Amino acid sequence: MDELTADEAYNRTAEDAVHAITHSDSMVASLVDFFPILKYVPSWMPGAAYNRDAVKARHVIRQMLDVPFDLLLKNITFGVYKPSFSSAWIEAVSDNGQLPPRVAYNIKGAAATLYVAGAETSAVVLLTLILTMTLHPEVLRKVQEEIEAVVGAERLPELYDRKQLPYLDCVLLEVYRWNPPIPLGAPHALTQDDIYKGYFLLKGSSVISNIWAISRDPSIYPDPDAFRPERFEEMDAEKVKACDPKRYIFGFGRW
Repeated sequence: MDELTADEAYNRTAEDAVHAITHSDSMVASLVDFFPILKYVPSWMPGAAYNRDAVKARHVIRQMLDVPFDLLLKNITFGVYKPSFSSAWIEAVSDNGQLPPRVAYNIKGAAATLYVAGAETSAVVLLTLILTMTLHPEVLRKVQEEIEAVVGAERLPELYDRKQLPYLDCVLLEVYRWNPPIPLGAPHALTQDDIYKGYFLLKGSSVISNIWAISRDPSIYPDPDAFRPERFEEMDAEKVKACDPKRYIFGFGRW
């Protein structure tokens, strides 16, 4: 096997963890969340493959959480590390160099979530952008013309160019809306009894938001299945802010 750098090895571990998570969500496996007794079903029984998958997923996810965190702690001890999200929290909450187990658990979990969630959603957005530009060359030409008018042909766009590229902004908003990277939001639990459209929802009930449906609400986005960045050009600034897909496509509320 080719030798891997630390970053490459972690990237591969993270990819394996994401694969394990996304491919272990069968209907039966999901039922374990609602009927915990199913986790005691022997893995050798027919239909209990979800338990075998869970063991594999647990191992690779644990590696994703522990390996980089333990390496960071070691590097901090020797003073050879780059400032990061995790190092900032470790320095802020450590007591004479010691971290309570629960605090360490929370830091490594938050860092891993930021990395994995950002990597996966970014990949989907980039793939969607490539797809839409292939399907709509007229949009690609218009974006290219705007970029060349502002940036020229001698350099790549920089962040400070963003305000001068309004059509590009509209294209990105439409990419987010047209194919949300997370079609269904993460399950949330009600903290109190609630009533929604005449339905009584008991405290503790799991609620899953339909982000795909939100992005295709025709009362907000007419002709929602069409990829049309101009829809955001036709809105005033306040309406664009209210209809900005970034407000919901990456999830919302407490987990």
